[in-house]
Amino acid sequence: MKVAVCAGGTGGHIYPACALLDALHTKGHEGKLIVDSRGLPFCKDIADVEAFPSIRFGWNRVLQNFGSTIVIILRMLLLCVRWRPDVIVGFGGLFTIIPILVAKLCGTKVVLYEQNAVIGRANRLLSAIANLRVTSYEQANGWKKISALVRKEFLKKVPYKCDDKITILVMGGSQGARSFSSIIPEVLSRLSDTTRRNLELIQQESYGNVEKLQQIYKSIGVKATVEPYIDDVAKVMSSSQLVICRAGASTLSELSALGRPAILIPFPSSAENHQLCNATYYSRKGSAWVLEEKKFIVTRMASLLDEIFSNRELLKTAASNIIDSSASTAADSFIDCIKMVSGQE
Repeated sequence: MKVAVCAGGTGGHIYPACALLDALHTKGHEGKLIVDSRGLPFCKDIADVEAFPSIRFGWNRVLQNFGSTIVIILRMLLLCVRWRPDVIVGFGGLFTIIPILVAKLCGTKVVLYEQNAVIGRANRLLSAIANLRVTSYEQANGWKKISALVRKEFLKKVPYKCDDKITILVMGGSQGARSFSSIIPEVLSRLSDTTRRNLELIQQESYGNVEKLQQIYKSIGVKATVEPYIDDVAKVMSSSQLVICRAGASTLSELSALGRPAILIPFPSSAENHQLCNATYYSRKGSAWVLEEKKFIVTRMASLLDEIFSNRELLKTAASNIIDSSASTAADSFIDCIKMVSGQE
């Protein structure tokens, strides 16, 4: 079976696409990853990648977008004629609209995957032409639920323990979180000396403030490792007792696969506020705490951390509630659905 896997240029779209591609290759199927140029940094280890031009918004980009659209159409037509994929799977992002429409016109079956609690604009637009629609959340209107797809390194089970020191991982997802660099130090400075001595912090800081942050943490007595980029997120997340992060779908699915509780701070400008919807779903399960990035967030987070650290059973309960036991079989279930759509079941 030949499967084209198409994703827009952010980690939230590309990481689950990479997970599917890896599973396809493991099972002996052919797969190609189709991304726009923004997505290349997120798929460095993928051998079979087709990088197309990006589509940028704005009136000043009309001519550039027109040229990019023509290039995407022609290259996608050529791919369909030469390679003849049986199925194209769309993982969201506005870039995916043109390649999927071209593939559909060439007779390729279409499968859509939505990893967020709110159906994205691209998937809504393409929904009418899809042969199958798959989601990791409960959705109406004919969407089939399958557990979220995660990369294989997040499927290694590491037992959760929080009886000694607490390691906190702070990360902002593939697009970062600039505000965390000011929020987190101020929050930790409000905790007691005893609490700070029992903490170890690992923070991803992508905005050039690494040395400054390290000095701040040293001055308030917090053992901290600040890195511009964390290469092995799965390993670091596995060794953490608490994660402070955004509420992108990929991050949440990785937390669920590993069984790590989190304080979620949804990105306030996410499309249709989908990150808040994602976070609310996990909060209702008792597997995460949600703080919106508004006034008094520092006071509210400091109070929450005091509560959590004074009763570690809260962490253990949240860790237990967030675990998705079917994460390890999600890719296989998805491939079975794709085979059925392609007629090769």
